[in-house]
Amino acid sequence: MRELTDSSPMPCGAHQGTPMEKVPAKYLDWVLGQTWLATSRNPDWIAVRQYILANEKAIQAEIED
Repeated sequence: MRELTDSSPMPCGAHQGTPMEKVPAKYLDWVLGQTWLATSRNPDWIAVRQYILANEKAIQAEIED
């Protein structure tokens, strides 16, 4: 399974193709809150979930700004 970095394009969803670091933090937070994400078998969404969890503090800090 691939690992997403800040420069990796968002593989799916509303911001598909956008570098992960440019995807709005509120959108990533929303995605993480979706119940289907935790059980998704889609490798793209699994990679997105792992990226969000690895960067959760930075995402929350951006939302609070």
